[in-house]
Amino acid sequence: MFLLPRERSVTDLLGASADHVVAGAQLLPQALGGGPGAAAAVEALTRLESTADESTHEVVRRINASLVLPFARSDAYLLASALDDCLDHVTAAADLVHRYHLEDLPLATFDVVAVLQRQAELTATAVRHLERARDLADYWVEVNRLENHASSLYRSAVTALMSDEPDLRRVIALRDVLGRLKAAADSFEVVAHRVELVAVKGT
Repeated sequence: MFLLPRERSVTDLLGASADHVVAGAQLLPQALGGGPGAAAAVEALTRLESTADESTHEVVRRINASLVLPFARSDAYLLASALDDCLDHVTAAADLVHRYHLEDLPLATFDVVAVLQRQAELTATAVRHLERARDLADYWVEVNRLENHASSLYRSAVTALMSDEPDLRRVIALRDVLGRLKAAADSFEVVAHRVELVAVKGT
């Protein structure tokens, strides 16, 4: 019986998308840190987001053009979309800081950023090994744990803002930024769930 070869380039393209997310997370501390380099970092993130969007479109085109994929077509679509969401939230957080002209962000903000950076690194490694998804249980467990940690940091930071910050406008602005960072952590958890689904299906 003749067997069609599996299309492996989709996995490579998803890996490239995950690498864009890592690059975005690495730019985030500079973008949020204020000073002369912050605006340049925000611009770099915006350009990276555009590049990542093109990568996502390329994944979709390749999925549509491929007869056989290393895992379910629907899972590939959902994974590409979830990776794109991660970078969208990261970029939005940096953009809000720039638009609100925020400086001296609470230290908890950078604690959340550190969580995002770790989630991004783990995700990029996992996506590169999707064809062995069954072996990635440690990945999705750890990303879920990190999401819980980010949520706890978010709640503590917002509570502190409401208690200690006298400027209501600054409270609202910082809460918006922290909310976007939390949304990014949530999006990484979605990616992890998508990877777990690939594993459950046994492909």
